[in-house]
Amino acid sequence: MAQVAESAINADGINNAVGQRWRHLDPLLPEPGPVAQGCGQQFRTPAGDGFAVCRHLVTPATSSAQAWAAATEYLLTPRVAGPDVSAGLDQLLIQWRDHLGGIDGTSAGDSAARVRWPTRDTAGVRALLRHGLTPMSVVAARPAGRNAAAGSAGQAGGVTIRPAGPADLATATGFQLDVIKYDEQFGVGRMRPATQTLVREDLVADLNRSPSWIWLAEGKRDREPAGLLILQPPEQASWIAPVTSSAPVAYLATMFVRPGERGAGVGAALVSQAHAAADDSGTALILLHYAQVSPLSGPFWARMGYRPLWTQWGAGPAAVMR
Repeated sequence: MAQVAESAINADGINNAVGQRWRHLDPLLPEPGPVAQGCGQQFRTPAGDGFAVCRHLVTPATSSAQAWAAATEYLLTPRVAGPDVSAGLDQLLIQWRDHLGGIDGTSAGDSAARVRWPTRDTAGVRALLRHGLTPMSVVAARPAGRNAAAGSAGQAGGVTIRPAGPADLATATGFQLDVIKYDEQFGVGRMRPATQTLVREDLVADLNRSPSWIWLAEGKRDREPAGLLILQPPEQASWIAPVTSSAPVAYLATMFVRPGERGAGVGAALVSQAHAAADDSGTALILLHYAQVSPLSGPFWARMGYRPLWTQWGAGPAAVMR
């Protein structure tokens, strides 16, 4: 297994070359900067034109983040300058596979191997597929002022949109859990024994924050909740800001519409409200995640003006990577 210290790799030169390719492929991608050492293992291509770093991330059961992640995840950050990106990435994935094979616990059901790769960098797709990785989720982006498809946005006729507050805790918790349960069937969400309690605790803080970018859709006649949207303003979304060159960014954390209300414009009305708030505040970009294989998410978010930026590829448990 080819492993070298970072000092033996021309990391700056590789990053510069990768940055040039990324700028050509997608102007919303960030400049590829230094990569954290992670677990200390590092891999390089035989030609010396690519390297990768593996991080071992353990998410405790006391964190609501476990609703969206395996308890233990092995995250590879690859940088391949070329000219043959597919071959270079293949070499890095072989070394990573061998590395994971020597770690206890990678056969556990609550583990996963993950690689985030720019969606428009299609040169790496064959290598990812060859090693048993599948596209799991997408980071999608919507620049400020980008309008949804004609006729898709605007206020739905049968609902009103209002800000959510502390009194809406039970409703918001229920909708958030519904999102996790829905995405669980695609291998993205994960319901655990403590999930309901942890989600509720997070929402207590969010609903008491002022101003709060959380909205509920309600039926005009029966006042029954029909949908929920949670948008994190830039000061809360700093954790995801490094995935793009644009700033400042907001993060659309949750959008859920009751099944019986779908197709009537409720989701579009909620999203329209969120877009207006973000645009008026000077936010340059809104980011969100959706499950790659969801039959509803990709088409809906495309109509709302979002397009893929990154794709997260994965295998679970981690040992099934080939």
